[in-house]
Amino acid sequence: MQVEEWSAAGHYAEVAGQRIFLRQGGSGPPLVLIHGFPAGSWIWHRIWPHLAARWTVIAPDLLGFGLSDKPAEADYTISQQADIVDTLLTQLGLREVDVLAHAYGVSVAQELLARRVHDPPGADAVPPVAIRSICFLNGAVFPEANRRTFGQRLTVSAIGPLVGWVAGFPYAPFRRNMCSVFGRDTKPTEADLKAFWTLLRHNGGERVIWKLMTYLAQREANRERWVGAMERSGIPLHMILGPDDPLSGAQGRRWRELLPRYEVAVLDSQVGHFPQFEAPSAVASAYEQFRTETGNRGVPERIRTSDLLLRRQPLYPAELRGRKAGGR
Repeated sequence: MQVEEWSAAGHYAEVAGQRIFLRQGGSGPPLVLIHGFPAGSWIWHRIWPHLAARWTVIAPDLLGFGLSDKPAEADYTISQQADIVDTLLTQLGLREVDVLAHAYGVSVAQELLARRVHDPPGADAVPPVAIRSICFLNGAVFPEANRRTFGQRLTVSAIGPLVGWVAGFPYAPFRRNMCSVFGRDTKPTEADLKAFWTLLRHNGGERVIWKLMTYLAQREANRERWVGAMERSGIPLHMILGPDDPLSGAQGRRWRELLPRYEVAVLDSQVGHFPQFEAPSAVASAYEQFRTETGNRGVPERIRTSDLLLRRQPLYPAELRGRKAGGR
């Protein structure tokens, strides 16, 4: 699907004084998709028909991404992005949602969960929209198990603010970095790369990239809060992993060390950092299986007291032992 077609099928919502692009479709219980870097909600277009067949799918472009506003004065913290998602869900009149989050969006989903676990609203406050389940897709749930590309390291360095202003965020290194995180046999086409590039630069997005990239440090600063919320949460959690990912490919092992009561669905060995783009059918199948198995239960039934105690034990498995989740 072309960016123009995706844009024409969506609309804008005003959230906290900012125009946020939003795509909605399908029918059934609401499922919120929180995208990663750099393409915004368009990254979901290949998996959209699969998900919209079973759920009412809601996919915003976060502030600074895709077709949404990209104000120079914004801080672009994960907390600010979570505020936007929370406000948007309330404006839509939703009572409860499930969440599927990718990459950057993983951190936003973790903050949303942490608020519900650590920061319950006061007696007179309006409670936030309830989250029934969260599925994480190739993101740094555990920052200690993640790697950074050269481009990420450059953007968060002391010269990060100059990257967009002086160099104009050139296409060649962007293209090289993007291709490096896709799977070996699932590389994007030139048309795909130009679409990513167009969305990144829309509304002057290259000028705020260095601010968006501060999420890398925020992950580390909020690690205990976010992971602690996952450990304490009673809702179903899940990870779907494209293992040929130089950034997040090791997340599955760490997940099994710290959250052994929850499953990891490992995709084909050739799928990289963007599974919903590289292997949409396999991701949809794995996600549908997760939702079918958990249903309305708060925690998987197979959990035993001994499983909960394993959270504090270093398991150090020799390899990822997640359930194989079909081919591409």
